[in-house]
Amino acid sequence: MVSLAQEKKEEPKNIDPLNRTTPRSSITGFLRAAERGNYATAARYLDIQERSRASLGVTMARELQAIMNDGYDSPLGLISDQLEGSDEEGLAPNKERLGKITIGESSVDLILTRVEDPEAGPVWVVSSETLAKVPTLSRQIRAVVLVDAIPEELQKRVLGLEIWQWIGIVALLFVAYGIAQLITYLVRKMLQRTRWNVIEIPRSILLLLAIFIHARLVAYLELPVLYRSYYARVTAALFILGMAWLLSQAIDRLAENFRSRAVSSGRLATGSWVIIGQRILKVMLFASVVLIFLGWMGFNLSAALAGVGIGGIAIGFGAQKTIENLFGGLSVASDKVIRVGDTCNFGGKVGSVTDIGLRSTRMRTTERTELSIPNGVLATMQVENLSMRDKLLFQTTLGLRYETTQEQLETILKEIRELLGADRRIEQSSLRVRFINYGETALQVEIFSYVLTADFGKFAEAREEILLSIMKIVQGAGTNFSFPTPTSIYVEDKRSGHVEGKQSGSSAGGAVN
Repeated sequence: MVSLAQEKKEEPKNIDPLNRTTPRSSITGFLRAAERGNYATAARYLDIQERSRASLGVTMARELQAIMNDGYDSPLGLISDQLEGSDEEGLAPNKERLGKITIGESSVDLILTRVEDPEAGPVWVVSSETLAKVPTLSRQIRAVVLVDAIPEELQKRVLGLEIWQWIGIVALLFVAYGIAQLITYLVRKMLQRTRWNVIEIPRSILLLLAIFIHARLVAYLELPVLYRSYYARVTAALFILGMAWLLSQAIDRLAENFRSRAVSSGRLATGSWVIIGQRILKVMLFASVVLIFLGWMGFNLSAALAGVGIGGIAIGFGAQKTIENLFGGLSVASDKVIRVGDTCNFGGKVGSVTDIGLRSTRMRTTERTELSIPNGVLATMQVENLSMRDKLLFQTTLGLRYETTQEQLETILKEIRELLGADRRIEQSSLRVRFINYGETALQVEIFSYVLTADFGKFAEAREEILLSIMKIVQGAGTNFSFPTPTSIYVEDKRSGHVEGKQSGSSAGGAVN
């Protein structure tokens, strides 16, 4: 029988309460403890013997903090966050170089060493060889006249920084923006004298320039190294967003130029492809920005990408319709069935295509409503592209009154043929004017022809002129068009010659004499 002790999982033997398990967490923990003024705790991040820590450790921690604030510029976010650190050639496996501390003309390598703590297990601490040079560098720290001239009220700390430093950070925001505005104004004036005078400087460049200027000016405020790290993360995030904004504007500008050239040269399908490509590039840009941002913030991208791969399978099952619409949009664009600006008939709805997106295609109907059709549905739908017509059909059936004589009908047919035959807008090879049937209410004459234009406005104008001319021909022949009216039956009295009319119901053929 298995005992409860055997079934119980083995728990970790050592957990370091100071979080000195990685080089980054160790040096960050030291700086946080020192910024809070807890130098006794900060001394535990140093490679000092236990018996000397109480006397020497506090002084050493204070001096190390001072020289790091004055002469350490390496980003904390780039320090290894692995338990074993990073492998560096020429350095022992239990050593980690974090950069240099430079004071005047003297410098020292900031090196951490991995030692065995009796309570916490393997931990990273500042090496003894680095600590040996700390007193020498501490004596070389330059006196800052600016800080000495600041009133004591402004030297009080708020959220880790002195009040005058917070005031400086905020004031420099306006200074940096003003300098960036001035630079862009001068550049714009210079460009106006060249052939590049039509180029407009994007607002994203103004943002990037202001961020860069602000970062350079904030360096003079001598922020503590820990808060320099926080500031670097914020400015890096803003810089990444500014670059993403700039690239997004560049994609839009290039896509608009390519699309305009394609449409002006008649390659409308290429214009639709440009729109889809523009959106795909933006999605890729967004994904890249997110990954870069996560990497800069210290997240493990390998684990994130692995998670994306596993999550992508799950998302694929849950987003089948979205994927179907995406490939449906690519299919619609590649088949060149429809293009932005085309007038089409979608399942009985007629309208103009306004946008071909990754998920759906939108159209403005003749009722001025906006219709959205999922691309997956559109790919299987029968679509009639009215804009692809090279000519427009003119077809109508004339209904002539039944009292129209044979001579009148022949005259009408002849004159209509002559009318359409002399019209250059009518395709002669397909022209047909025929008496086709005795209808219930009228003699039926069919007119079938094509008007040689793809412009519906010109077609409507030609159709109107032809119909008015046909009306004139019919009336000139002495007859008219049939319309619904009660039929009159005329009965003649042979003895008296008197004619008497009677109503005999409804008929559309007109009066019968």
